[in-house]
Amino acid sequence: MKIKKKVIVTGGSGFLGKNVIKAILRKNNIISIDKKKIKTNEKFIQIKTNLRNYFKNKDLKNVSCIIHLATSDSRANFYKKSPNLAKKNIDDLICILEKIKKQKNKILLIFASSRDVENKYDPNKSLYAFSKEYSENLIKQYALNSNFIFYIIRIPDLFEYKVDNNPKSKALYKIVENLNKSKNIFIDNSEHIFEYITTEKVSTIVANILKKKINKNTILSLKGEKINIVKLIKTIAKLKLSNSNIIIKKKIMKKNYIEKINRNKNNNFFKKLMLN
Repeated sequence: MKIKKKVIVTGGSGFLGKNVIKAILRKNNIISIDKKKIKTNEKFIQIKTNLRNYFKNKDLKNVSCIIHLATSDSRANFYKKSPNLAKKNIDDLICILEKIKKQKNKILLIFASSRDVENKYDPNKSLYAFSKEYSENLIKQYALNSNFIFYIIRIPDLFEYKVDNNPKSKALYKIVENLNKSKNIFIDNSEHIFEYITTEKVSTIVANILKKKINKNTILSLKGEKINIVKLIKTIAKLKLSNSNIIIKKKIMKKNYIEKINRNKNNNFFKKLMLN
């Protein structure tokens, strides 16, 4: 009988974390580290604690992989009001790296980064993106002198086709909710581009990484489906037959104008959405 690998997942109760655990649970022994517990019938170890407290006192002798998904907050705008969130992201990672550094056994570290780090010359680059970029550099430096292999996964905007499964704090959920109620939708930046990828796809990629015999450090940049925020709202508005208005910098676009544009352009990306 093949012995299952012991895998630690940080941020296991998060939007991505729950899906990753589900994808890798059958073939691995999972330990989820988070401040919240997951309501599930699946059997795996859940430890409700502060990440740094756990790694400070835990022996990683039998651990084969750490999947570090935990982050202070994935909403970039929150870092403007609370810059200390970026510092916490970095401090949490250093705690993990210092612990790995002391281990004799080789550990695979899978780190969830962001596609935002690739916008090198973006003057509006968020502290969230900077914290991810700095974290990537830390991992590379620690790997030079430590006994571990890393796999950095740069992830674009996450979503699930079933809208109700998306976090209520995310833009997609809020957009659909307002369209359902025919409320006005206000946009600050009409040029904003979302690049969407499903949590299921990312989770499958993580599961496939664990199946492979990794012997070299890797950075994987995932590609999603790009869509402009205005086009996204128009597409869903058409599917929902919504009476909402889109308000862009004091300019109002009426629903009948939205429908006129969409008659000539079909966007199939969100037709899979299970809108309620």
